[in-house]
Amino acid sequence: MAFKMFWAIAIGCAWGMAWADENHLEAPKSRASTADNRSRIKLVPRASRKPQESAPSIRVNVGLTLIPVTVTDPFGAPVSGLTREDFRLFEDGVEQEIQHFGADDAPLSLGVVFDASRSMTGKLDQSRDAVARFFRTAMPGDEFFLIEFNDVPRMLSGFTSETEYIEKTLSGIVPKNWTALLDAVYLGMQRMNAAKNTRKALLILSDGADNHSRYTESEMRALVVEGDVSIYSIGLVGGLDLFKRHVRVLRRLAEETGGRLHEVEKLEELPEAVAKISATLRNQYILGFASNNPSNSRLYRKVEVKLNRNAEGPRFHATWRTGYYTPD
Repeated sequence: MAFKMFWAIAIGCAWGMAWADENHLEAPKSRASTADNRSRIKLVPRASRKPQESAPSIRVNVGLTLIPVTVTDPFGAPVSGLTREDFRLFEDGVEQEIQHFGADDAPLSLGVVFDASRSMTGKLDQSRDAVARFFRTAMPGDEFFLIEFNDVPRMLSGFTSETEYIEKTLSGIVPKNWTALLDAVYLGMQRMNAAKNTRKALLILSDGADNHSRYTESEMRALVVEGDVSIYSIGLVGGLDLFKRHVRVLRRLAEETGGRLHEVEKLEELPEAVAKISATLRNQYILGFASNNPSNSRLYRKVEVKLNRNAEGPRFHATWRTGYYTPD
C-alpha cells in the first residue's frame, strides 16, 4: 500500500512540473534568493532640478580678467575718489586697455582663519574682540566662514551671514597644541571654492609661528597664486624678533595675492589693524581687461599697476594681485 502511494505522489509531482513548464511558470524561490534579486535592482533617481544660479561674475560674463587694487596714502589709509584715468595696467610688461572700472562696495566672501595654538595663550580675548569688530562692518550680501587651527585646522562654521553664530563659536576656543598655519590656509582656500561672491578674501589672525603643517611655504605660495583670493593677515608679533621672523610667511602670502599684513606689537593695537583691513576691503578698485596676448596655454602672467597721480600729488601706494594663470 505504501509502495503504491509513493508512486502516486511521484507521478503527480512529475505531471505538475511538466504542466508548469508548459505554461512557463517558475517554481517559487526562497526568501534569501528573493532578497538577493531585490539587491540587484538598479534604482534610477529622478533628475534633480537645477538649482537657481547666482548672477555670474564679470570675469565669466564678458571674458575680462579682474584685478582688485587697493590704494593707500602715506599713513596707510585707503584712498577713494580715483578714476579710470588715474590707473595704468600692464601684463608681462605690455600695457592693457582698462575696459572695466569699478569702485563700488560689492558683497564680500571672507574666511576667518583663527590661530588657537598654545602660543596664543593670553591673546585670545583681544583676538576674539578684533574679529567681532570686523563683523560690525558687514554689509548685506556678505558671507563668512570660520577656521580654527592649532596642530590641525578645523572648519567651525561654513559660509553664513549670521556673524553672531561665529562670534559665539569663537568664545569656546581654548589655546593648545602646535601650530599648523599653512594647513589652515590650504583649508581656507579650498573652502573658498564655494563662495558666491566675486570678491573673496581670507583674514588670518596669528602670531605666524608655524611648526606643524604638512604643506610647505612654497606649496602654499603656488596655491594662492593660482587662486582668486586676497589674503589679509594680522601678525601678533608682540615686539619679539622671533615672531617677526615667523610672520614673513604671512607677508609673502599677502604680497602674492594683493592683500596686506599688519604687524601688531601690542594687543591694544588690534582694533586699529582691524579697522584698516575693513576700510581697505571696502575701498577697492576693480580693473578689468581683456588680454591682447592670444596664448591661452595655462601660463602665469605677471600684472603690474601704476598710478598716474604719483607724479603730481601725494605718494600713494597701490597694492594688487601680482599675476594670474590663464585658463586651460
